[in-house]
Amino acid sequence: MPIPRGACSVPRVLFALIISTVAALASQNSLPLNARNLHNKSITAAEKLPVSDKVMVSVKNFASLGDSYAAGVGAGSQLDSKCWQYSESYPAQLNNTDMLKGYGHSMQFLACTGTVMRDDWGSSASSGGGKKKIIWDQIDAIKGADFVTLSIGGNDAGFFDILNGCIYKFYGPASPSCENIKKSAREKMMSKEFRVTYNKVLDAILTKNSEKSFRIFVTGYSKFFDDKLTDECSGKSLGYWAGYQPRLTVKLRRDLNDICGTLNEMIGQIIAEKKDERVIWVNWAPKFDSHRFCQPGKGLADKDTWFYDAAFRRTDIGSINPKTCETDSEAATGDWGAQALCAIAVAHAKYPALKPVSGEIQTTGGRDPFGPNDGRLFHPKPEGYRAIVDQIREVWPYAPAELRSDVDDASAKGGEPANKGIDFELAKRL
Repeated sequence: MPIPRGACSVPRVLFALIISTVAALASQNSLPLNARNLHNKSITAAEKLPVSDKVMVSVKNFASLGDSYAAGVGAGSQLDSKCWQYSESYPAQLNNTDMLKGYGHSMQFLACTGTVMRDDWGSSASSGGGKKKIIWDQIDAIKGADFVTLSIGGNDAGFFDILNGCIYKFYGPASPSCENIKKSAREKMMSKEFRVTYNKVLDAILTKNSEKSFRIFVTGYSKFFDDKLTDECSGKSLGYWAGYQPRLTVKLRRDLNDICGTLNEMIGQIIAEKKDERVIWVNWAPKFDSHRFCQPGKGLADKDTWFYDAAFRRTDIGSINPKTCETDSEAATGDWGAQALCAIAVAHAKYPALKPVSGEIQTTGGRDPFGPNDGRLFHPKPEGYRAIVDQIREVWPYAPAELRSDVDDASAKGGEPANKGIDFELAKRL
Protein backbone atom coordinates (compact mmCIF):
# COMPACT_ATOMS: atom_id res chain seq x y z
CA MET A 1 0.00 0.00 0.00
CA PRO A 2 1.62 3.33 -0.98
CA ILE A 3 2.31 5.83 1.76
CA PRO A 4 0.30 9.00 1.23
CA ARG A 5 2.35 12.10 0.42
CA GLY A 6 3.08 14.09 3.58
CA ALA A 7 2.51 11.13 5.90
CA CYS A 8 6.18 11.23 7.02
CA SER A 9 6.52 15.01 7.14
CA VAL A 10 6.01 15.33 10.91
CA PRO A 11 8.47 12.54 11.84
CA ARG A 12 11.01 14.09 9.47
CA VAL A 13 10.60 17.48 11.14
CA LEU A 14 11.01 15.91 14.56
CA PHE A 15 14.04 13.96 13.39
CA ALA A 16 15.64 17.11 11.98
CA LEU A 17 14.92 18.96 15.21
CA ILE A 18 16.53 16.21 17.28
CA ILE A 19 19.60 16.15 15.05
CA SER A 20 20.04 19.94 15.21
CA THR A 21 19.62 19.95 18.99
CA VAL A 22 22.19 17.20 19.48
CA ALA A 23 24.60 19.01 17.17
CA ALA A 24 24.18 22.26 19.06
CA LEU A 25 24.80 20.55 22.39
CA ALA A 26 27.84 18.80 21.01
CA SER A 27 29.19 22.09 19.70
CA GLN A 28 28.62 23.82 23.04
CA ASN A 29 30.27 21.04 25.01
CA SER A 30 33.26 21.05 22.68
CA LEU A 31 34.17 24.54 23.88
CA PRO A 32 36.49 24.94 26.86
CA LEU A 33 34.73 25.34 30.20
CA ASN A 34 35.71 29.01 30.35
CA ALA A 35 34.18 29.73 26.93
CA ARG A 36 30.91 27.99 27.79
CA ASN A 37 30.58 30.25 30.83
CA LEU A 38 31.37 33.60 29.24
CA HIS A 39 28.29 35.28 30.69
CA ASN A 40 27.97 33.08 33.77
CA LYS A 41 26.71 34.74 36.89
CA SER A 42 28.29 31.90 38.82
CA ILE A 43 29.49 28.49 37.79
CA THR A 44 27.22 26.09 39.64
CA ALA A 45 28.36 23.09 41.64
CA ALA A 46 27.09 20.82 38.86
CA GLU A 47 29.46 22.51 36.42
CA LYS A 48 32.53 22.05 38.60
CA LEU A 49 34.97 19.54 37.23
CA PRO A 50 34.63 16.06 38.75
CA VAL A 51 37.78 14.65 40.32
CA SER A 52 38.25 12.34 37.33
CA ASP A 53 38.61 15.41 35.08
CA LYS A 54 40.96 17.32 37.36
CA VAL A 55 44.42 18.21 36.10
CA MET A 56 47.00 15.95 37.70
CA VAL A 57 49.94 18.20 38.47
CA SER A 58 51.92 18.94 41.59
CA VAL A 59 51.80 22.72 42.08
CA LYS A 60 55.28 23.86 43.10
CA ASN A 61 54.96 27.54 42.30
CA PHE A 62 52.46 30.08 41.07
CA ALA A 63 52.77 33.73 40.10
CA SER A 64 50.37 36.60 40.70
CA LEU A 65 50.38 39.28 38.02
CA GLY A 66 48.48 42.50 37.53
CA ASP A 67 47.38 45.81 38.99
CA SER A 68 46.17 47.09 42.36
CA TYR A 69 43.18 44.73 42.27
CA ALA A 70 45.73 41.90 42.46
CA ALA A 71 48.12 43.69 44.82
CA GLY A 72 45.20 44.21 47.22
CA VAL A 73 46.05 47.79 48.17
CA GLY A 74 44.88 48.60 51.69
CA ALA A 75 43.48 45.13 52.51
CA GLY A 76 45.10 43.65 55.60
CA SER A 77 48.76 44.14 56.50
CA GLN A 78 51.23 45.70 54.12
CA LEU A 79 53.68 43.20 52.62
CA ASP A 80 55.48 45.56 50.26
CA SER A 81 55.70 49.36 50.23
CA LYS A 82 56.65 49.89 46.57
CA CYS A 83 53.77 48.02 44.96
CA TRP A 84 51.39 48.16 47.92
CA GLN A 85 50.92 44.42 48.13
CA TYR A 86 48.75 43.34 51.04
CA SER A 87 48.16 40.23 53.14
CA GLU A 88 44.42 40.02 52.38
CA SER A 89 44.74 40.41 48.61
CA TYR A 90 43.22 37.52 46.68
CA PRO A 91 46.64 36.10 45.64
CA ALA A 92 47.82 36.09 49.27
CA GLN A 93 44.57 34.47 50.41
CA LEU A 94 44.81 31.94 47.58
CA ASN A 95 48.37 31.18 48.65
CA ASN A 96 47.05 30.05 52.04
CA THR A 97 43.94 28.26 50.85
CA ASP A 98 43.24 24.57 51.35
CA MET A 99 43.22 24.17 47.55
CA LEU A 100 47.02 24.29 47.67
CA LYS A 101 47.36 22.32 50.88
CA GLY A 102 49.97 19.59 50.70
CA TYR A 103 51.89 20.89 47.72
CA GLY A 104 54.75 22.67 49.52
CA HIS A 105 54.47 25.47 46.98
CA SER A 106 55.81 28.99 46.73
CA MET A 107 54.28 32.15 45.28
CA GLN A 108 55.79 34.96 43.23
CA PHE A 109 53.87 38.08 44.21
CA LEU A 110 54.57 40.22 41.13
CA ALA A 111 51.35 42.29 41.01
CA CYS A 112 51.93 46.00 41.44
CA THR A 113 49.59 48.94 42.02
CA GLY A 114 49.27 51.11 38.91
CA THR A 115 50.19 48.42 36.38
CA VAL A 116 48.98 48.78 32.78
CA MET A 117 49.28 46.73 29.60
CA ARG A 118 50.72 49.72 27.76
CA ASP A 119 51.39 53.38 28.49
CA ASP A 120 50.75 54.88 25.06
CA TRP A 121 46.97 54.67 24.66
CA GLY A 122 46.80 58.33 23.66
CA SER A 123 45.35 61.47 25.14
CA SER A 124 42.55 59.63 26.95
CA ALA A 125 45.05 57.81 29.15
CA SER A 126 45.96 59.08 32.61
CA SER A 127 48.76 61.61 32.58
CA GLY A 128 52.25 60.27 33.08
CA GLY A 129 55.70 60.62 31.65
CA GLY A 130 56.34 57.08 30.49
CA LYS A 131 56.84 55.95 34.07
CA LYS A 132 53.89 53.62 34.28
CA LYS A 133 54.44 50.10 35.54
CA ILE A 134 53.78 47.71 32.68
CA ILE A 135 52.69 44.09 32.80
CA TRP A 136 55.56 42.94 30.58
CA ASP A 137 58.07 43.40 33.40
CA GLN A 138 56.02 41.06 35.55
CA ILE A 139 55.71 38.49 32.77
CA ASP A 140 59.47 38.53 32.23
CA ALA A 141 59.99 37.86 35.95
CA ILE A 142 57.89 34.66 36.06
CA LYS A 143 59.97 31.69 37.19
CA GLY A 144 58.66 28.15 36.78
CA ALA A 145 55.03 28.90 37.57
CA ASP A 146 52.55 26.02 37.35
CA PHE A 147 49.75 28.55 37.10
CA VAL A 148 49.32 32.32 37.03
CA THR A 149 46.64 34.71 38.27
CA LEU A 150 46.10 37.88 36.27
CA SER A 151 44.19 41.12 36.87
CA ILE A 152 44.78 43.73 34.17
CA GLY A 153 42.86 46.24 32.06
CA GLY A 154 41.26 48.57 34.61
CA ASN A 155 44.04 51.16 34.51
CA ASP A 156 44.23 50.92 30.73
CA ALA A 157 40.51 51.64 30.54
CA GLY A 158 41.04 54.71 32.72
CA PHE A 159 39.18 53.73 35.90
CA PHE A 160 40.83 56.52 37.90
CA ASP A 161 39.98 59.07 35.22
CA ILE A 162 36.34 57.98 35.51
CA LEU A 163 36.32 58.28 39.31
CA ASN A 164 38.03 61.67 39.11
CA GLY A 165 35.90 63.15 36.33
CA CYS A 166 32.55 61.73 37.40
CA ILE A 167 32.66 61.29 41.18
CA TYR A 168 35.46 63.06 43.09
CA LYS A 169 36.38 66.06 40.87
CA PHE A 170 39.83 66.29 42.46
CA TYR A 171 40.90 69.02 40.02
CA GLY A 172 37.92 71.18 40.99
CA PRO A 173 36.91 73.46 38.08
CA ALA A 174 39.70 71.97 35.95
CA SER A 175 38.38 68.42 36.32
CA PRO A 176 37.77 66.59 33.04
CA SER A 177 34.27 66.25 31.63
CA CYS A 178 32.49 63.17 32.92
CA GLU A 179 30.76 62.61 29.58
CA ASN A 180 34.04 62.82 27.66
CA ILE A 181 35.77 60.45 30.07
CA LYS A 182 32.95 57.89 29.83
CA LYS A 183 32.99 58.08 26.04
CA SER A 184 36.76 57.64 25.95
CA ALA A 185 36.67 54.63 28.28
CA ARG A 186 34.03 52.86 26.19
CA GLU A 187 35.89 53.51 22.95
CA LYS A 188 39.15 52.24 24.39
CA MET A 189 37.68 49.05 25.89
CA MET A 190 35.81 48.17 22.71
CA SER A 191 38.70 48.95 20.38
CA LYS A 192 40.59 46.40 18.32
CA GLU A 193 43.73 47.74 19.97
CA PHE A 194 42.52 46.70 23.43
CA ARG A 195 41.60 43.22 22.22
CA VAL A 196 44.92 42.72 20.41
CA THR A 197 46.94 43.98 23.38
CA TYR A 198 45.10 41.76 25.85
CA ASN A 199 45.68 38.73 23.62
CA LYS A 200 49.38 39.56 23.44
CA VAL A 201 49.53 39.60 27.23
CA LEU A 202 47.88 36.18 27.44
CA ASP A 203 50.11 34.75 24.72
CA ALA A 204 53.24 36.05 26.43
CA ILE A 205 52.23 34.41 29.71
CA LEU A 206 51.47 31.12 27.94
CA THR A 207 55.04 31.02 26.61
CA LYS A 208 56.32 30.81 30.20
CA ASN A 209 55.14 27.21 30.54
CA SER A 210 54.46 24.84 27.64
CA GLU A 211 52.86 22.13 29.79
CA LYS A 212 49.23 21.29 29.06
CA SER A 213 48.53 21.55 32.79
CA PHE A 214 49.50 25.24 32.89
CA ARG A 215 46.63 27.65 33.58
CA ILE A 216 46.04 31.41 33.64
CA PHE A 217 43.23 32.48 35.97
CA VAL A 218 42.04 35.81 34.59
CA THR A 219 40.11 37.83 37.16
CA GLY A 220 37.97 40.71 35.96
CA TYR A 221 36.34 43.60 37.76
CA SER A 222 32.95 44.44 39.27
CA LYS A 223 30.27 47.07 39.06
CA PHE A 224 30.59 49.55 41.90
CA PHE A 225 26.91 50.27 42.55
CA ASP A 226 23.94 48.09 43.38
CA ASP A 227 21.96 47.00 40.32
CA LYS A 228 18.61 48.05 41.78
CA LEU A 229 19.59 51.71 41.28
CA THR A 230 17.16 53.18 43.79
CA ASP A 231 16.94 56.93 44.49
CA GLU A 232 18.40 56.67 47.99
CA CYS A 233 21.88 57.72 46.83
CA SER A 234 20.77 60.23 44.24
CA GLY A 235 21.31 63.19 46.57
CA LYS A 236 24.69 62.02 47.86
CA SER A 237 28.12 62.97 46.55
CA LEU A 238 31.75 62.00 47.08
CA GLY A 239 33.02 65.20 45.47
CA TYR A 240 36.10 66.58 47.22
CA TRP A 241 35.69 70.34 46.75
CA ALA A 242 32.77 72.48 47.89
CA GLY A 243 30.91 73.60 44.80
CA TYR A 244 32.07 70.59 42.78
CA GLN A 245 29.83 67.89 44.15
CA PRO A 246 28.47 65.67 41.37
CA ARG A 247 25.48 63.76 42.70
CA LEU A 248 25.32 59.98 42.51
CA THR A 249 22.21 60.04 40.37
CA VAL A 250 20.58 56.91 39.01
CA LYS A 251 21.88 57.81 35.55
CA LEU A 252 25.47 58.27 36.71
CA ARG A 253 25.47 55.02 38.67
CA ARG A 254 23.92 53.17 35.73
CA ASP A 255 26.50 54.60 33.33
CA LEU A 256 29.44 53.67 35.56
CA ASN A 257 28.06 50.18 36.11
CA ASP A 258 27.66 49.79 32.35
CA ILE A 259 31.29 50.76 31.81
CA CYS A 260 32.51 48.22 34.39
CA GLY A 261 30.21 45.60 32.87
CA THR A 262 31.52 46.36 29.39
CA LEU A 263 35.11 45.85 30.53
CA ASN A 264 34.20 42.48 32.02
CA GLU A 265 32.31 41.50 28.89
CA MET A 266 35.27 42.41 26.70
CA ILE A 267 37.76 40.44 28.79
CA GLY A 268 35.41 37.46 28.97
CA GLN A 269 34.83 37.59 25.23
CA ILE A 270 38.57 37.72 24.51
CA ILE A 271 39.06 34.59 26.60
CA ALA A 272 36.09 32.78 25.06
CA GLU A 273 37.25 33.49 21.53
CA LYS A 274 40.71 32.19 22.39
CA LYS A 275 39.22 28.71 22.95
CA ASP A 276 42.20 27.64 25.01
CA GLU A 277 41.48 25.58 28.11
CA ARG A 278 44.66 26.91 29.68
CA VAL A 279 43.06 30.37 30.02
CA ILE A 280 40.25 30.41 32.59
CA TRP A 281 37.82 33.29 33.05
CA VAL A 282 37.15 34.02 36.72
CA ASN A 283 34.01 36.17 36.70
CA TRP A 284 33.77 37.14 40.35
CA ALA A 285 31.52 40.19 39.88
CA PRO A 286 28.27 38.36 40.80
CA LYS A 287 29.81 37.49 44.17
CA PHE A 288 29.55 41.20 45.00
CA ASP A 289 25.77 41.29 44.62
CA SER A 290 24.36 42.87 47.82
CA HIS A 291 27.83 44.18 48.71
CA ARG A 292 28.20 47.24 46.46
CA PHE A 293 27.72 50.93 47.13
CA CYS A 294 24.15 52.26 47.44
CA GLN A 295 22.40 49.09 48.58
CA PRO A 296 18.66 49.71 49.09
CA GLY A 297 18.00 50.86 52.64
CA LYS A 298 21.71 51.06 53.53
CA GLY A 299 22.76 54.49 52.29
CA LEU A 300 25.99 55.02 50.41
CA ALA A 301 27.88 52.28 52.25
CA ASP A 302 27.66 50.14 55.38
CA LYS A 303 29.50 47.23 57.01
CA ASP A 304 28.36 44.88 54.24
CA THR A 305 29.90 47.02 51.48
CA TRP A 306 32.94 45.22 50.05
CA PHE A 307 34.53 48.30 48.46
CA TYR A 308 36.63 50.93 50.21
CA ASP A 309 35.80 54.61 49.96
CA ALA A 310 38.47 57.26 50.40
CA ALA A 311 36.94 60.44 51.76
CA PHE A 312 40.26 62.37 51.99
CA ARG A 313 38.98 64.19 55.08
CA ARG A 314 42.46 65.32 56.10
CA THR A 315 44.79 65.85 53.16
CA ASP A 316 48.50 66.51 53.65
CA ILE A 317 49.96 68.04 50.50
CA GLY A 318 52.88 69.81 52.15
CA SER A 319 55.54 67.80 50.33
CA ILE A 320 53.77 67.63 46.96
CA ASN A 321 55.05 69.92 44.24
CA PRO A 322 51.97 70.79 42.15
CA LYS A 323 54.18 71.83 39.24
CA THR A 324 55.89 68.47 38.88
CA CYS A 325 53.83 65.83 40.71
CA GLU A 326 51.96 64.72 37.58
CA THR A 327 55.20 63.54 35.96
CA ASP A 328 57.73 63.14 38.78
CA SER A 329 55.85 61.33 41.54
CA GLU A 330 53.95 58.11 42.08
CA ALA A 331 51.09 59.80 40.23
CA ALA A 332 53.04 59.29 37.02
CA THR A 333 53.06 55.52 37.61
CA GLY A 334 49.27 55.35 37.58
CA ASP A 335 48.79 55.00 41.33
CA TRP A 336 45.23 56.09 42.15
CA GLY A 337 45.97 57.60 45.55
CA ALA A 338 48.99 59.51 44.27
CA GLN A 339 47.00 60.80 41.31
CA ALA A 340 44.22 61.97 43.63
CA LEU A 341 46.52 63.84 46.01
CA CYS A 342 48.51 65.33 43.15
CA ALA A 343 45.27 66.60 41.60
CA ILE A 344 44.23 68.12 44.95
CA ALA A 345 47.60 69.87 45.23
CA VAL A 346 47.34 71.20 41.67
CA ALA A 347 43.80 72.50 42.26
CA HIS A 348 44.79 74.08 45.59
CA ALA A 349 47.70 75.93 43.96
CA LYS A 350 45.59 77.06 41.03
CA TYR A 351 42.44 77.95 42.96
CA PRO A 352 43.52 78.81 46.54
CA ALA A 353 40.00 79.89 47.47
CA LEU A 354 38.67 76.36 47.00
CA LYS A 355 37.69 74.58 50.20
CA PRO A 356 37.24 70.85 50.73
CA VAL A 357 33.76 69.72 51.70
CA SER A 358 35.02 68.33 55.01
CA GLY A 359 38.28 68.29 56.90
CA GLU A 360 41.17 70.50 55.94
CA ILE A 361 44.20 70.67 53.69
CA GLN A 362 47.58 70.54 55.41
CA THR A 363 50.30 72.40 53.52
CA THR A 364 53.11 72.28 56.07
CA GLY A 365 53.38 68.56 56.68
CA GLY A 366 56.63 66.79 55.94
CA ARG A 367 55.41 63.20 55.69
CA ASP A 368 55.24 61.28 52.44
CA PRO A 369 51.68 62.15 51.35
CA PHE A 370 51.17 59.09 49.19
CA GLY A 371 49.77 56.18 51.15
CA PRO A 372 47.67 53.05 50.66
CA ASN A 373 44.69 54.48 52.52
CA ASP A 374 44.43 57.05 49.74
CA GLY A 375 44.99 54.53 46.95
CA ARG A 376 42.43 51.98 48.08
CA LEU A 377 39.38 53.99 46.96
CA PHE A 378 36.90 51.77 45.13
CA HIS A 379 39.06 48.67 45.74
CA PRO A 380 37.81 45.51 47.47
CA LYS A 381 38.02 44.96 51.20
CA PRO A 382 39.38 41.63 52.55
CA GLU A 383 35.88 40.12 52.37
CA GLY A 384 35.72 41.04 48.70
CA TYR A 385 39.05 39.42 47.95
CA ARG A 386 37.87 36.31 49.80
CA ALA A 387 34.92 36.18 47.39
CA ILE A 388 37.34 36.29 44.45
CA VAL A 389 39.17 33.28 45.90
CA ASP A 390 35.80 31.54 46.25
CA GLN A 391 35.16 32.11 42.54
CA ILE A 392 38.60 30.73 41.69
CA ARG A 393 37.65 27.68 43.76
CA GLU A 394 34.60 27.15 41.57
CA VAL A 395 36.73 26.85 38.43
CA TRP A 396 39.73 25.21 40.10
CA PRO A 397 41.07 22.53 37.72
CA TYR A 398 43.75 20.85 39.83
CA ALA A 399 43.45 17.58 41.71
CA PRO A 400 43.98 17.69 45.50
CA ALA A 401 47.54 16.90 46.58
CA GLU A 402 46.44 13.69 48.29
CA LEU A 403 45.46 12.25 44.89
CA ARG A 404 48.90 12.93 43.41
CA SER A 405 51.67 10.38 43.34
CA ASP A 406 54.44 12.93 42.75
CA VAL A 407 53.99 15.43 45.57
CA ASP A 408 56.82 16.34 47.91
CA ASP A 409 58.60 13.57 49.80
CA ALA A 410 57.34 15.05 53.05
CA SER A 411 53.80 14.40 51.94
CA ALA A 412 54.62 10.85 50.90
CA LYS A 413 56.05 10.23 54.37
CA GLY A 414 52.93 11.50 56.03
CA GLY A 415 54.22 14.99 56.69
CA GLU A 416 52.84 18.29 55.50
CA PRO A 417 54.99 20.19 52.99
CA ALA A 418 55.51 23.72 54.18
CA ASN A 419 54.31 26.72 52.26
CA LYS A 420 57.62 28.11 51.02
CA GLY A 421 56.47 31.68 51.24
CA ILE A 422 56.17 34.67 48.93
CA ASP A 423 58.80 36.02 46.55
CA PHE A 424 58.83 39.82 46.22
CA GLU A 425 61.82 40.01 43.84
CA LEU A 426 60.22 42.27 41.22
CA ALA A 427 58.70 44.61 43.79
CA LYS A 428 62.14 45.12 45.33
CA ARG A 429 63.56 46.11 41.94
CA LEU A 430 60.84 48.66 41.11
